[in-house]
Amino acid sequence: MELLIATVHRIDARAHKKVTEELINAFKRVDGKENLLFKIAEAALSDPTGVVDQVVYPAVHGGEQSLKELVHEYKTKARSTGAPCR
Repeated sequence: MELLIATVHRIDARAHKKVTEELINAFKRVDGKENLLFKIAEAALSDPTGVVDQVVYPAVHGGEQSLKELVHEYKTKARSTGAPCR
């Protein structure tokens, strides 16, 4: 019986930790969205035939990771409001 209780407590602790991490990630915000958009647009216009990882990523502080976080924030916000995310 004690083994069962200990197992249930471990499962509960892991589930609590996972939910907490997901909530923290859901509420993370990307600062300076307008500035990021401006820099992306400027980089794309300066070299319209360039490759994304050579033109756009270097133009944004944090590169590809910043853009991934921005997309994650948008999708999380869209899910919470019920708006369609594309």
